Amino acid sequence: MAERHPRLLDIRDAQRQGICDRGRAARHPLRLRSCAPPSSAGRDAPPQHRFATGIGEGRVSVRGRFLALPTHRRTVAGSPHVRDHDRGSGGLGVFITRASRHDKADLQEFFENHGWDEVDLSTGVAFVARDGPIVGAVRFVEVAPQTVVVDNVMVGEGRRRKGIGTRVMQAAMNSRGGTLYLCCHVEAREFYRRLGFDDVDLADAPAEVVDYWRKVEDYPTPEGHVHYFMRAR
Repeated sequence: MAERHPRLLDIRDAQRQGICDRGRAARHPLRLRSCAPPSSAGRDAPPQHRFATGIGEGRVSVRGRFLALPTHRRTVAGSPHVRDHDRGSGGLGVFITRASRHDKADLQEFFENHGWDEVDLSTGVAFVARDGPIVGAVRFVEVAPQTVVVDNVMVGEGRRRKGIGTRVMQAAMNSRGGTLYLCCHVEAREFYRRLGFDDVDLADAPAEVVDYWRKVEDYPTPEGHVHYFMRAR
């Protein structure tokens, strides 16, 4: 009996395991191609970093060979994953997700490490950027129907000015309806303007929003300390 070509063997094995299409699509050069195995550093990396180093990066081992599969992920309705990884600094993958109860301890530690040790995670919805550990976060707190306060926007030191804050905010904004309000310092105004926020007079903010700002001590503003109030949508 003639020996089967090794590449066809790999493809058929992959088909049986359900990791690639059957028929002509499986042999299309843009759908499936051979690639070298990842480095030993990638194989030995901790699980949370393997996507960045090759393992999990769309590569599946079939009898010692590695098949390069598409790296995009399908977003399903209701899924907390709202954006794929990027190829940012150092080639590490950053994932934006809606925080779950499993993220609570890490999120609390992240805020505490950046000087916010009184963040109340029992209210609102948080979104986090992860590169293994949390590297960015924001909380959206609905204080009245269709009225949301944006709070605790933070990007980790060493990861700033790389677009992480923008992506976290966009993910959160895309997930929530209603009018958004926030309080910020002057150096952050342009950042929020690019996201669609404009200045708003305190008198035009709903009472529930002002009450929230009072609770977190963003208002009244201490003497010599300037806060700006902004609104979007």
